[in-house]
Amino acid sequence: MASVASKLSSVKTPNVEEDTKRVFAVLQQGGLAIIPVSVGYAIVATDSVALERAFTTKQRGAHKRHAMIGSYALHKSIHVLPPREQSMVDFLVRDLEIPLGLIAPFKPDHPIIQKLGPETLARSSIEGTLAMLCNGGRFMDELSRLATEAGVPLMGSSANMTGKGTKAYAEDIEPQILEAADIIINYGKQKYNTPRTSSSMIDFRGPSLVRFGACYDTIRDVMGRFYGIDFPEDPDLLSIRIHSINEYRIEALAARTGAKISWRPVLLGAIYRATNAPQGAAGSASDIFNPTKKSVTSRAFQRTIKRHGIPYNEPPRHPHKTTAALRLLYFVAENDRPALTHALYRAYWVEGRNVGERETLLRAVREAKISNLGSIVHAIHSGEFEGEKQRKKLETSTADAVKRGSPGVPGFWIPDEIWTDRDGAREKGRLYWGQDRMPFVEAVVLALKDGKSGDELSRVSKPLRSLIPRAIHNSSIPSNSEVKLEFWYDFSSPWAFLGWTQLASLQRRFGERLQIDMKPFLLGILFREIGAPNLPMAAISEQKRNYMRLDHGDWVRWWNAINVQEGEPDKTVDFYWADNFPIRTPSVLRVALVKPELVDLLYRACWERNLDMSKDEVLSAVLSEAGHDAKSIVKKANSQKIKADLRARTQEAKDTGICGVPTYRVFRRKFREQEWKQTGDLVWGQDELNVVEDLIAGWDGSGIASVEDAVASAHASAPGIMREGVGDADDEKEKGSASSTVRAKL
Repeated sequence: MASVASKLSSVKTPNVEEDTKRVFAVLQQGGLAIIPVSVGYAIVATDSVALERAFTTKQRGAHKRHAMIGSYALHKSIHVLPPREQSMVDFLVRDLEIPLGLIAPFKPDHPIIQKLGPETLARSSIEGTLAMLCNGGRFMDELSRLATEAGVPLMGSSANMTGKGTKAYAEDIEPQILEAADIIINYGKQKYNTPRTSSSMIDFRGPSLVRFGACYDTIRDVMGRFYGIDFPEDPDLLSIRIHSINEYRIEALAARTGAKISWRPVLLGAIYRATNAPQGAAGSASDIFNPTKKSVTSRAFQRTIKRHGIPYNEPPRHPHKTTAALRLLYFVAENDRPALTHALYRAYWVEGRNVGERETLLRAVREAKISNLGSIVHAIHSGEFEGEKQRKKLETSTADAVKRGSPGVPGFWIPDEIWTDRDGAREKGRLYWGQDRMPFVEAVVLALKDGKSGDELSRVSKPLRSLIPRAIHNSSIPSNSEVKLEFWYDFSSPWAFLGWTQLASLQRRFGERLQIDMKPFLLGILFREIGAPNLPMAAISEQKRNYMRLDHGDWVRWWNAINVQEGEPDKTVDFYWADNFPIRTPSVLRVALVKPELVDLLYRACWERNLDMSKDEVLSAVLSEAGHDAKSIVKKANSQKIKADLRARTQEAKDTGICGVPTYRVFRRKFREQEWKQTGDLVWGQDELNVVEDLIAGWDGSGIASVEDAVASAHASAPGIMREGVGDADDEKEKGSASSTVRAKL
């Protein structure tokens, strides 16, 4: 018996006439054949025993029906349709030559139907209908002609294990399917493979859609345009259209700024180990989150995916070992790395494939249209792609990420940025962590392009607010409605302080129809109730802690630069890390409940003046200096009524599902309505103020967030263009040069 390898390589030069004759000879002997069909590879038989062998190997359920491999002529002789439905088939199959699986009533006395036998017929029909594939390409048409002339039924199915998807490449077919075939005709990649392989299938008794497949967008248009039948939009096609805009976000940034990208894959697990980052048993950092935080961050992630229109399906298993995929990225040519990166990301996070498996790697290099494909495929089969050179490159990049301060991925390294660290020392080269920090990256690159430093962001010619992705690019509340924004906070958080500094800007830009409701509560008590560390900063790795302090400074720089660009309508954000941290704030919070108008004074005392507000005498002095009756205010703040109010608010925070501060909730109501209705989910973190602004502006979750000209830039930055602009990993440009290098660690 021939080996799988020899069967896959049996075709030296394609010859449809000769190859179909070879296949038909095997079928007449009761064999199984894998053949090329325009919508993917199929496994076919003319013998009922062979057909059952194919379906047993596929592990196909008994409820699944066999399909006939046919042609337009065979359809006309076997199927019976009314004139209107027949005209649909005529136009789609004969005139437009669309590959189509059509289901229709059949003539039970047709000679070919009679040849099926009672058992096979029962497995091939339902409610008097038979499925037939038409227009599967010239090879299928010729094989169908031979079978029809011989008076035998050609039956089959896609050549894959059940539920594993039709294959565009014969090499991607599962080994057990390949072994079951007596002959394989490998014509390479088949024609229709986006957004998926397989044919569209229509039951023409309705007609009704049975399956999305090849050319579905054309089929949908025909059915609606000429027959008034409204078929649903293909969700996968919609995802791919959105994906074409958003998949290349870093390339889009580079296209807008003229930056060059050097793609540097790293081992995330190795970063965690090197930095002693807490993580779960499976290696995921989120596994150690308390249930409330895990729920909030999970929902926020889903919202981010939706806002950016990114196709995503939760992998059936996570995490997978990615070492082989990362080494492969260092094996291929550097200008092929972006396209292969995208293909591997899609395999993992859209298709749910294991990127540690050779089959997935083979499929990815083909999808990415890698140069020297033959040698790359050979290297994957032989294991050559995981050589010492690739291992060393991966280890070096990972070590560089750790050295530069990255707590995780993605990281963006800008080698030209000059900046000042906490000790006042000037440094060159700066890393930004997280996809939500890409506005910082873009702003710094624009500054460098203009010959400025990262400390001069306010002098960037482009408005910094325009770099923040928004779904609604305005600051206005829909007419005939008003909005209430809840701001949940505790004075103890430096991040809540940053969020508070931006409330005045929100109020000014959205106007009097925005009502801001301050919601103080005891963050430490909430942490205890939900199982969070009392001091989260102490529970994370030193690497992440250092980065978060740096990141906080970035946000101070960012908000101040925006304020300068907009004419300084608000006070400059001054910030000093508290000498006594964490700040005990029960008394301060109760004062805020007694006199809400003192929040401004109290926040500035905590984080701008660096006063120890946990001490009652300091709190009283601050109140007195500002001209308030400190004794009276503190007395009221210590009353049982105010203490009970603060406890109740803390319980409300827990019941609301809050895991930290600042947290925002947006409510809306029409004029003259009494009841407020929450819009969207709660939003945790001042770094998601763009989401809050969209919710205030009326975002209903359906719009796609983008920066200015993002759509046009994304189309301009497809891999074929951006590959030419990928910078060498060690090619650092001088400050102020026309282009800067952004190293994306993925």
